[in-house]
Amino acid sequence: MTKQILGYTALVLLLGCIGLEFYAYIELRPQDTGIYHTPTLFLIASMGIFLSSLYLAFRPLQVDNWLRYTVPCWGRHAIYWTAFAVLTFILFSKLVAFFDEYEITPDIVPALQYYARRLLAGEKVYAPMPFETWTVIPNYLPLMWLPYIIPELLQIDYRFLPFALTVIAIGFWAYHLLRQQVPLAGLIFATLIPFYLFFQMIEKVPNDLAHNAEFTPIAFYLFLALAIWRKSRTWMIITITLCLLSRIAFSFWLPMFFVILWIEKGFSYPFKMGLYLLAGIFFIYVLPFVIPDPDSFLAGASYYEKVASDIWTQPWHAREGIPVVLQEGTSFAYYFFEQNSDQPALGLVAAEKFHFWGSLITAVFLFGIYLLVRKKINFYLYGIISLKFYLAIFYLLMHTPFAYLYQLPIFMSFPILWALLKGGTVNQLK
Repeated sequence: MTKQILGYTALVLLLGCIGLEFYAYIELRPQDTGIYHTPTLFLIASMGIFLSSLYLAFRPLQVDNWLRYTVPCWGRHAIYWTAFAVLTFILFSKLVAFFDEYEITPDIVPALQYYARRLLAGEKVYAPMPFETWTVIPNYLPLMWLPYIIPELLQIDYRFLPFALTVIAIGFWAYHLLRQQVPLAGLIFATLIPFYLFFQMIEKVPNDLAHNAEFTPIAFYLFLALAIWRKSRTWMIITITLCLLSRIAFSFWLPMFFVILWIEKGFSYPFKMGLYLLAGIFFIYVLPFVIPDPDSFLAGASYYEKVASDIWTQPWHAREGIPVVLQEGTSFAYYFFEQNSDQPALGLVAAEKFHFWGSLITAVFLFGIYLLVRKKINFYLYGIISLKFYLAIFYLLMHTPFAYLYQLPIFMSFPILWALLKGGTVNQLK
């Protein structure tokens, strides 16, 4: 009985911390004047999610008896997919009106248009992109923009694609959970929560959705979590490639995960994965884009550094002497500006170093936790839990914390909840 009470307490903590992330991002951040308030709540929520999900992985709740109905398999699918289809229809109906109200503005979506149109026209993709008052040096990795060939060919608003990819990723998770005979009521609740978040974001933080394409990498990371949960090496290779060549946010987590695979599966398992990943990077990025234009990668990296420097040092990026990105962002980077307000360039250097070492230490910490719990928890489930926590810390330390970037760690809370629906002990998952 005591274990069940503790389990339900952990479940309430997990759901509460996921809700706290929503609240901090949607309600507090847009109106709060305390620069540290939002990242502090994100940190608390991420720690709560990490600890509660670890406990539930050790001692999963007995969900087999929850709200069990004598619904045949076809009925489960009919009920679930009807609800899923209705919410998807409502979402895209709202998006049609939303995108009509919020026109495309430079430079993210127009840059995606440059990439896709140049490729289809056979032009040099990574050439400078001229806008009305400035020129952008291309620095997006190819899988961040290659999917946008689809809306370009269909001649539809590019901004529909990220939502479509994310909805598809949620649908794949739901399909596999339905096959696992997860209790229907819990499945409907857990996998349809993201739609509520979509609706709230459209209403309360429209600028975070109207002018970027962050749900593209979010969808890729949701697919990665599913590949890990399903223990599929082939799909892990594919989805890691998608993430590596779109938004490289898991930097130090990936080597840590490969070491875990080495310990658990033997050296050849991650080694072969690494070879396939290198081949994917070569054939998707290096061969078609870097070799014909070897200066493009360094030019893109230099441009990224210049943008970061301008954000920290130039007055047109500031409000009342403080960089707007740091005021409205979701990291602790403002501390370094505050300590070096007379020399913000030095503050940027300090923030970059802290981001690097903080991310590295986080990966080492997570590996240490793995060594402590590896006999009690399935390492695939730990991979999902650790990925969420790593991404949260990575973005909480980021030196250019554009607010929309934190959507990724927020949405990576869902795979933990979904994976835990089936339980997480070693015996259950092996």
